[in-house]
Amino acid sequence: MDLATILLVLANVGNFSMGLLVYLRNKKATANFLFGILAFVIVLWGIAMIIFRGYIFFGISDPLILSKILFSVASLPVFFLFLFAFIFPEESSRKPHWITISLAVIGLLTIIFAIMATDLIIRNVEMQITKNHRIIFGDWYFIYLFYVMVYIGAAIINMFLNTKKLFGIQKKQLFYFFIGVLISASISLFFNLILPIFKIYEYQWFGQVSTLIMLGFMTYAIMKLHLLRVKIVTAEFFTFIMWVFILIRFLTTTTNQERILNGGFLVFITVFGLLLIRSVIKEVRAREEIEELATKLEFANLRLKQLDEAKSDFLSIASHQLRTPLTAIKGYASMILEGSYGKISETTKSAVDKIFQSSQRLVLIIGDFLDISHIEQGTMQYDFAALDVKELAKGLTDEFKATIESSTDKSKALKISFEADEKENFSVNADRNKIRQVVSNLIDNSIKYTPAGFVKVSLSKIAENGNVLLKIEDSGIGISAETMPNLFKKFGRARSLSSAYANGSGLGLYVAKEIIKAHKGKIWAESEGEGKGSRFFVELKAT
Repeated sequence: MDLATILLVLANVGNFSMGLLVYLRNKKATANFLFGILAFVIVLWGIAMIIFRGYIFFGISDPLILSKILFSVASLPVFFLFLFAFIFPEESSRKPHWITISLAVIGLLTIIFAIMATDLIIRNVEMQITKNHRIIFGDWYFIYLFYVMVYIGAAIINMFLNTKKLFGIQKKQLFYFFIGVLISASISLFFNLILPIFKIYEYQWFGQVSTLIMLGFMTYAIMKLHLLRVKIVTAEFFTFIMWVFILIRFLTTTTNQERILNGGFLVFITVFGLLLIRSVIKEVRAREEIEELATKLEFANLRLKQLDEAKSDFLSIASHQLRTPLTAIKGYASMILEGSYGKISETTKSAVDKIFQSSQRLVLIIGDFLDISHIEQGTMQYDFAALDVKELAKGLTDEFKATIESSTDKSKALKISFEADEKENFSVNADRNKIRQVVSNLIDNSIKYTPAGFVKVSLSKIAENGNVLLKIEDSGIGISAETMPNLFKKFGRARSLSSAYANGSGLGLYVAKEIIKAHKGKIWAESEGEGKGSRFFVELKAT
């Protein structure tokens, strides 16, 4: 038994195993069934080549009929490959029309008839001792070449058209199918059909052996193995090659000493190969589990992003809808306090004042929600222009002072003041409304969390870079060390404030941080701890 025959036998065993494996995995699937038939006819082709090469051993006296059977059987894999390309992947392929199938069957039967019943394709065979038998082709041999190329070309074109509407795992499947067909078809055409035209016959069995490559890729694609499984296939392939090489040496040795040596080496390679494949499988499974978790995490992140966008849209719509009635509540409360509807008692005035203050705070909270929605969607608009921070901060301080003085709760307990060098220039390039919102929020927080004592608003220049520094200092409840790292995050409120000051949203400082960040400035807070007051700083680049 020569090397070519051994390889042909091994190829047949491998092809039969792959065909049976794929078919048994899903007997109901058309693709699996057709693949099983394709593997079966390829095995028949390999058997025909073995018989053709050793016709004397099989006791056959007519080599011409063997060559015709060989070429007739060789036309079957081409036909079934053509059909398989139309239904794989089965879930989204371009199904063949009955006219296409009918024409393909007619072409197959015609070429088989031309081979078996005439001398147009094969005229004669000259048998040689080397088993490289010379096939003398007929005048119409090119028709057979045309048949093979048309069917394989149609299969490849159909695969290419299918890839346009596939994605994900199906696209990977078709890619591996395409690679396998391309490699195997190129080898078969060149060694089995083209080289014999030039009187080169010693490699005419390469095509049958090369079908292992095609069926291997196709098996991999049909079984829907993950890309990481290439490692397993590679390990198995190289182990198989090493095993075949040692087996051939074992079968071809002539001395007992060499046979024992090669036999021992064969056992070692078999054990080593199995251990190698096992370790690779364990590694691949671990990585596949990690990748599966990563895929699930990616999907969860995508879902969370969609929910976050839906939340932002909801907040934006809801905030706009809430603003209108709140504006009316705030406006009528203000008119009642100003006496537009006549004099009211102090008790009523105090109640209406609370309504006014609550509606004012709710308007600010809704504004924060809207700002967050714009920030997260990247639609926050800024109108940069020259801004006098001293004039803005002093004006806001005066407004809050008037509010404190009109309040029955804090008029005597809390004092607010403003301090800045009258001669210094505190001009910056900024959005007036946004900076006003930040400063107003910081002052309002200091007032809200300072039951009694002071709130000091001051402006100065940083000596190192000349930037404007706004400081808002209070003698209020202070900030704990555990709260400080989360202070400027969304809903980053101290736990101790949740019950005592439930009307805060925990969003104002986050919005302030994002606004100052957009101005390329800095904002931070300092405090010695709870009950020791706090200081908030805003640094803006001076013009």
